[in-house]
Amino acid sequence: MKIFYISQVGIPSTAAQSVGTMHLCEAFANLGYDTTLIVKNKLWERTPSGYNSNIWDFYGVEANFCVKKIPALPRSTLWFQRLALAHVDRSDGVVYTRSVTLTSMAVALHFRVVLEFHEVHADGEEKILEQCAKSPDLLGVVVLTAALGRYYTEKIPSLASKIIVSPNGAKEPKQTEIIDFQNSGRLQIGYIGHLYPGRGIDIIEALARKCSWAYFHLIGGTKADISYWKKRFGKLSNVKFYGFVPHSQTDVYRQSFDVLLAPYQKRVALGGGKGDTAKWLSPIKIFEYMAAGKPMLVSDLPMLRKLLKHEQTALLCEPENVASWISALEQLRDDSDLANRLGTSACEEFRAKYTWKARAERIVQGLDIETKLLK
Repeated sequence: MKIFYISQVGIPSTAAQSVGTMHLCEAFANLGYDTTLIVKNKLWERTPSGYNSNIWDFYGVEANFCVKKIPALPRSTLWFQRLALAHVDRSDGVVYTRSVTLTSMAVALHFRVVLEFHEVHADGEEKILEQCAKSPDLLGVVVLTAALGRYYTEKIPSLASKIIVSPNGAKEPKQTEIIDFQNSGRLQIGYIGHLYPGRGIDIIEALARKCSWAYFHLIGGTKADISYWKKRFGKLSNVKFYGFVPHSQTDVYRQSFDVLLAPYQKRVALGGGKGDTAKWLSPIKIFEYMAAGKPMLVSDLPMLRKLLKHEQTALLCEPENVASWISALEQLRDDSDLANRLGTSACEEFRAKYTWKARAERIVQGLDIETKLLK
């Protein structure tokens, strides 16, 4: 069987979605499936900083699948989707996508389709999805969390037999040299990710002001977001903004920090600062933190509580209570045994459940159960 992953996110890209896409394609290929990633060739977009013309090195994945770029124009989504389907081997191919409109088009043309989504769609797209659910060509719907699966099972009962729950994943980091941050004597605190609303950067600002004995490293964010937050942080001497760093280069930072932060708030925006995914969170960031084997401070939100156990794999803090974060950070500063135990336990949990290979296997097994087509 051949898998044709059709993505509307350009490659290379600074979007987190592109990271998950590349690693899932690598995982499908490692399971033995002939995998092709079809993407827009967005010639009008700026090339991400740090890109050296090698997408495999940029994302840190094996060159074990094909990447096919199709020329596209701004606001030409439907045209791109038609062109993409023309590259799919209908006889032995399955389309994998995160687009409801592409799913509708593919099902209408009798392509076999697997749809993945990470959040609740608008009413219009839900109506399209309800129509697609009636078709045997929609083989499965992959969701990141059981909560999202329950939502759609109740909303669209005909989807119930097609839901496959498979959380995001991460890759085991390679052994790298540890960075010398040259501010010895301070606890090195790391945050890697976007700076959108709901990511808790204001919590990090408060921590930096209260915890002069720690140094805070923020990796990621657009130029506009970095400019905004630099003004907010002012002249604090224990904070550094790095901007965008290619995904393949982030492992060395995670493994060099003493503590990793994920201060998600009760409302968590999507890319661009819009929407809210707090109810359905399964962030790649958390799995990458777990893989690094470092202690984490993470917001005590219902979906994150499904992934992490307080004082076993992380310290869970009240999302908007700065005192809770300060207290937890002081715990890790003063108790190295606790810090080591949390990091080790989280890494063991990651290896057992949350590699990209494990994610791909869950998807394939779910399709085997429901369709009997993948053997």
